[in-house]
Formats: sequence, C-alpha cells, structure tokens
Amino acid sequence: ECLAACCGAPMMRVNETFHEFLTKEKIDQILASLP
Repeated sequence: ECLAACCGAPMMRVNETFHEFLTKEKIDQILASLP
C-alpha cells in the first residue's frame, strides 16, 4: 500500500507509527521492540 511519503522511503507503518529511511537493521530493531 502506498503511504504517500516518497521523501522518506523506504518506510512502513506499524500500528499508527510511521518509520522512515528503513534499513535491514532498522527493521530488525523495530520488529524486536514489538510486544
């Protein structure tokens, strides 16, 4: 789904929080912090 934020790509939304400028390491950190 398009998040309409190309300037922050790659990005994702987890619940209501947007995470921008993702790297593999950032994704791993985000996923590890989820309950």
